[in-house]
Amino acid sequence: MRLIFLTDIHDDFEAIGEILEKVKADLYLLGGDILYKIFPDSRAAWKFLDLEEQLARQRKWHDEQLLETAVRLMKTCRGEELSRKARAYIRLCHTVERRMIAAYGRLARILESFPHRTVRVIPGNYDMDLRKTPLHPWNLHLDWIEVEGIRIAGYGGASVVTRGVPEHLQVPFRERLHLRSLESEVLEFLRRVRPHIVLTHQPPHGVMDTIRGKGPTGSLGARQYLDEAQPLAILFGHVHEKWGVTRVGRTWCINPSNFGAVVEVKGRREGGYFVDMGLGENGVDWAMIRRLKRGRTIDVVHYGQGDRGMEMTVLDEKAFSVMGGKVKAPRPRGPFRILQRIKAFFLLHETQKSRELVTELRRCYRALEREGLNIAFDILGSVAFGMATKGSDMDLVVYLKALGCVEDDRGVCAIPSQVLEKLLALEQKGIKVEICDVLDLGRVVRAIGEENLEDPHLQRFVFYRAVGRPVNLRILKGVENRLLERDHLRRRIERLLEEYVRVLTSSSRHMDSFQKYTSRIGEMGVDVPPKIQMAIKAYLSG
Repeated sequence: MRLIFLTDIHDDFEAIGEILEKVKADLYLLGGDILYKIFPDSRAAWKFLDLEEQLARQRKWHDEQLLETAVRLMKTCRGEELSRKARAYIRLCHTVERRMIAAYGRLARILESFPHRTVRVIPGNYDMDLRKTPLHPWNLHLDWIEVEGIRIAGYGGASVVTRGVPEHLQVPFRERLHLRSLESEVLEFLRRVRPHIVLTHQPPHGVMDTIRGKGPTGSLGARQYLDEAQPLAILFGHVHEKWGVTRVGRTWCINPSNFGAVVEVKGRREGGYFVDMGLGENGVDWAMIRRLKRGRTIDVVHYGQGDRGMEMTVLDEKAFSVMGGKVKAPRPRGPFRILQRIKAFFLLHETQKSRELVTELRRCYRALEREGLNIAFDILGSVAFGMATKGSDMDLVVYLKALGCVEDDRGVCAIPSQVLEKLLALEQKGIKVEICDVLDLGRVVRAIGEENLEDPHLQRFVFYRAVGRPVNLRILKGVENRLLERDHLRRRIERLLEEYVRVLTSSSRHMDSFQKYTSRIGEMGVDVPPKIQMAIKAYLSG
């Protein structure tokens, strides 16, 4: 079963539509804070906050909601300033409620346009009870659903009073410590339903829930159920900066960070983050934080079960750093650095044919994974630059992991029959495939450990990783990260390869390729910026 989870949506409904359209899964879960800007403008928001503060001083008892306070003051203080403020507060509450329901209606229309997708939603602390909104058909708050034998239950809201959202509209989070005894609706609900996966907005206590100056802010009830029942996974959000994947016992605890952008004390925090996860017979197999940015999905970091427990593999160092993660990024030398800059520009304007070819190759490796074969590819040529057109072929480097390697007299591994069969199937679809090289990743890892500069598999790995476009990056990054720990080794290999690159770039075929890419992008109506033109010239001149 494949599951997509995103949370803290903050009004970014169009992006949800993109996820539903582009990312295939068996279930899509939305974890709350669907709304963010609920006032017509900032002036109305500040006026509401001011009225909220003034009316709060007029409460008769602690549990009196501000709407009740306002109604009471309006009746008992006729003609006085407090009465006018109470009326203004009530009018703003009605305005906000209408705007919230209208916004939920916009999201509902997007969800309705994907009837073949199974979607469930819970509210956050910025939301109202979804059962009273157009989103009620997708509501999972205090409810559950079963997909492929996996039971998923939801409990929304958070144990905070959110200023700027009318109190009477906020979803009550019924949990308190009373006489040293925990009274928790979320715990009672989960004990009754016994889900395999728990969906909450607020984290469980002590798990990625710390806020500076406040300490742990998570739900005691959700944590108690986690410890008692050890569900397969608990999915949550709320604390944007405490993202990641960890395990408590056997339970995967996952916060992908905010999907919609948000303004925080430190400034604007960009969004687009979501989790893509796979479940098998033994529970959660893997989870990957991904990012939707400008219509493209970026694989940021992968989590899987390894021999030494949870293993994290950073797939995109730049995106991981933007999230707030810390990782050492590779810094290629001279011509390799220039080439990556050029390639990044062309990929911004990728052709539809390039995307189709990469998609076919992804289907290929996933089919092989289901057969127990771990392989990856680097694509060379026009597809690597995103400039493929009808009739373009795919030049491939094939990487084998734990499949053994029988070399021919050129030092190239024999390609396993199952892999060859899948690639031949692509040719039957009219896709011409050229296998340029086959490398053994196990041998590359050994050469890295031995710092064997002369190993041809290691040298070719460094070269292809610098110039190619990866498919199944997770496997390649596992090896690349080992090389990153010995960055001096990678740089020495790149120096050895620079002479080969100079010979390659001086060939007429290589120059023709860049003329072809420049011509194709021009046909799209895109001008190549002077800086990229200079980079191409510098690269080709060696």
